[in-house]
Amino acid sequence: VTDVVHTREITCSGVATFAGSISVGGTITHEDVTNVDSVGIVTGGLGLRATAGGLQNTAGIATLMSNVDLNLIGANAGVTSCLWDSSENRLEFVDGAKAAFGTGNDLEIYHDGSNSYIGNLTGDLIFQHGAENLLQLKDDGAVQIYYDNAEKLATTTAGVVVSGVATATSFDGDS
Repeated sequence: VTDVVHTREITCSGVATFAGSISVGGTITHEDVTNVDSVGIVTGGLGLRATAGGLQNTAGIATLMSNVDLNLIGANAGVTSCLWDSSENRLEFVDGAKAAFGTGNDLEIYHDGSNSYIGNLTGDLIFQHGAENLLQLKDDGAVQIYYDNAEKLATTTAGVVVSGVATATSFDGDS
């Protein structure tokens, strides 16, 4: 038999072997499968889809992967750049791997093995606690330090400006 067209359900209790291709216009439902090779989209029972464009999850990662670690592989094949450590409840980056924020990756945080870096590519870098400013690093400008949300020290092109009382235990320098 070269071509078979069947328009109703087929049930097989044994092994079905096909030497050629099988085309299915609907859905194939399967259980206890070890490996599935597919061209196109494979949809898993809990919303996990493997496509030519990558892995898509439509049902929530917590549902699919609770209490497991997740390794994210970077530019070096087989090397974990980032790890979600479920037992520690934290996201861990290896040296040189960057956490980037903003549409244009305007803010980066990383460690190179010796030093830690916070890189800001646009605007000012502002440290706050709640709604209060603690420290502002102005783009091509002043560094401002605050106490109780009031600016107390700022750098200028001429030096520094202190708002309030400046106290020192000793002073050495030009008068």
